[in-house]
Amino acid sequence: MSSNDIPKFERLFFRMTVSNGLLFSFVENKETWNLFNFIAFVLNLPSIKKIRGSILFDISWTLQEDILKIVQNDKDGIITAFNE
Repeated sequence: MSSNDIPKFERLFFRMTVSNGLLFSFVENKETWNLFNFIAFVLNLPSIKKIRGSILFDISWTLQEDILKIVQNDKDGIITAFNE
């Protein structure tokens, strides 16, 4: 895996973890490491510290940027409704 592929792998791994409802600590499980090592020994799983830190920050930042672009390109504007 090239160094350019690492951020993409980390994003995909994060999304897989969240979409399956797994705890971030699952990445530190020995059986998880064994499986990924068997599938592709060149893959290095991100640490729980990295998942909770830079990966989560990067993904949330990208999501915020995407939401902002959608809102800026919305011709109808933003509508809010409140129930009292």
